[in-house]
Amino acid sequence: MIKPFFVFLSTFGIMAASVNAQQFDGAEIGVSTFALTDDSDLGYNQLYGSVEIGLSKRLSFQIDANIYDGYTFDDNTENVMLHTIYDVSDYFSFGLFAGFDYGLQSDDDNTTLFGLEGAYNLGRLDTEWYFGQYHEDGDTATFFGLQGDFALTDAVSVFGDFDRTFIDGRDVKGRRLAIGLAYEFENRAKIFAKVGQFELDADGNDADEPYVQIGASLTFGPNNGTTFSTRSVFESIPNL
Repeated sequence: MIKPFFVFLSTFGIMAASVNAQQFDGAEIGVSTFALTDDSDLGYNQLYGSVEIGLSKRLSFQIDANIYDGYTFDDNTENVMLHTIYDVSDYFSFGLFAGFDYGLQSDDDNTTLFGLEGAYNLGRLDTEWYFGQYHEDGDTATFFGLQGDFALTDAVSVFGDFDRTFIDGRDVKGRRLAIGLAYEFENRAKIFAKVGQFELDADGNDADEPYVQIGASLTFGPNNGTTFSTRSVFESIPNL
């Protein structure tokens, strides 16, 4: 199952090496760990990376790759995503995304995702939203979310995010709501911590659990990273 991820990384490396400095808008790499507070054996580690390449002054594309490594399972789940981005103005960007979640229901399961997204920058406040769907083996899922980040100082920011998923074919609903704090160093390295609530309703069986997540990232390029965050059903229904 992990093979598609490394095939993607190889293709991505060749593509990134072929562009010149004027086309490179930004990139980000990071790691994080997620755990339920009532049962710290349930959780996952995440490794992610993204790069954004400008095609013109207003048009660009972004590619993401993620691995979600569960604490209690030998198998990883992966996600790859392509964003096509149009900068409507210096403050607002609109995007279309399409990609795959690998291993959502089984080891060999590849799920296609697609949707719309937007990002708005108001100086110290950055906001981001998305709305998407997937269709696989008779199941239809709708997932959406909202994120906000407010800079308290040049180094410290507070943020919040909300993610929601409905899988109609299996009567599954998932939700995550969190707030957190981040600190960015002068070399563009960032550390963060957040606390939140994870809710899952699967065929009438409810789970409502608090969680914590900590992580670190490093951004590159003139845009200090990429325009959009990861898009995945795993963001609201983690594979624990």
